[in-house]
Amino acid sequence: MRHLRWFAMVADELNVTRAASRLHLAQQAVSAHIRHLEQVLGARLLIRTSRGVELTAAGKELAAGTSKVLDDLAELATRVREADEGRRGRLRLLCKPHATYEFAGRSPRRWRARYRGWPSS
Repeated sequence: MRHLRWFAMVADELNVTRAASRLHLAQQAVSAHIRHLEQVLGARLLIRTSRGVELTAAGKELAAGTSKVLDDLAELATRVREADEGRRGRLRLLCKPHATYEFAGRSPRRWRARYRGWPSS
C-alpha cells in the first residue's frame, strides 16, 4: 500500500522532491520505493527529467487505477477493524412469545444507535 500511495503522490506532483516533501520523507526514500515498485511490476513507471518526472505509458496506467485500489484498501481496512471490534456482522435476536416489549422492541434500536451503520434487518 505504501508503494502505491507514494507512487500516487509522485504521479500527482510529477516531481519526486515535492512528493517527498508532502509525504514528510526524504527524496531518496521515495525514489528507492518507486524503483522497487518498478522492479516488482517489471515496468518502467517514470522518466526522470531535469524538471521532475514524466509518467510512462505503464505509469499512466498505474496512476489511473491507483486511487480506486487505495480507496478499496482503506475501506477493507475499516471493515477489518470494525469486525475486530465486534462492530461488524449480523446480530440476530430470538425472543420467545412471552418476551417483553422492553427487550424485544427497544433493544435493536439501542444496538443500532450504539453501533452506527448497523443493519436494520
